[in-house]
Amino acid sequence: MRHPPDFEIERRISARFRELRELTCQSQARFAKILAVTRDRIANIEAGRTPLRYREARRALNAQEDQERTWPFNPLWLAGEVEWPIQMDWPLLLPNAESLELPQALRFSEFVGMHHSLLVGLTSDPPEPELPATWLQPYLFHWLRLHHKETDLNKSVVFVENVFAWSAKRAARTSARAAHLLKEYNQAKSAMREVNWLEASEIKENDLLTETETCAKLSPVKSQLDKLLAGFDRLVKEPGKKTELARFLGAPLASVSRWLSGKREPGRNVTLKMLRWVEHQQRQQNKGPGNATTPPEPKTQSKVSSHAKEQPRSNRLK
Repeated sequence: MRHPPDFEIERRISARFRELRELTCQSQARFAKILAVTRDRIANIEAGRTPLRYREARRALNAQEDQERTWPFNPLWLAGEVEWPIQMDWPLLLPNAESLELPQALRFSEFVGMHHSLLVGLTSDPPEPELPATWLQPYLFHWLRLHHKETDLNKSVVFVENVFAWSAKRAARTSARAAHLLKEYNQAKSAMREVNWLEASEIKENDLLTETETCAKLSPVKSQLDKLLAGFDRLVKEPGKKTELARFLGAPLASVSRWLSGKREPGRNVTLKMLRWVEHQQRQQNKGPGNATTPPEPKTQSKVSSHAKEQPRSNRLK
């Protein structure tokens, strides 16, 4: 049963919400776009006329989540319960309302009340929560996405992995769903260990970067590439196609030629880009002649201000 809002709590949250927007150097219009709401709603939340919803809060806390080495803001800080840290030093995840089976209109204050002990565990240093069963799959996917980014996220990946693995092992004793997710996690770990072994054994010291990314492919990717390579000869024989592929991959034409001839194997990232290019070309050719175009590269977001820095760890509230 939902309770009416506590106006003092909502007032604290609205003040912190405005402070959060200002810390990220966002206008109300820009913040509204990030949160997928209107500018008027942002103004009403900041003025305390409208309670902040959970789905809006999680987007606001993760307004910089796609920026490299930029972590979410502390949900307990947004709730007005702590002064520090304002920003986390690991990529804490608040799952979307749908995956947690929460109503879309749930207030952020209600969410904090429902999950207070969990949020305390997540925002501890180091994090030590016990995730509920509904949080396990989002955290498993979060961990896999961090590995896929291949940036300097070692500490962060370990935090996310430990939070998931410890919680899943405990839940697996009584939950078939948790046991299944734990099995998927163990399979992923096994595949990653195999990749790391191949990379360590086959990388050569003086090769060009585009030629030394060897053997970072998982076997399912290699199998898929083998099937698609059958159509590569036909594709690259068309005038200009091999040059177009090299430009799309950002690799020298000579390296592309060696990959296609089988003299060398492309690395994992190159393999995935080759798969995308081939699939796109084949789809375009199925539509009709003359329609093939190079698939677009993902857009790079401009980085925002990071002046919301944490105080030294010794000054944080635990």
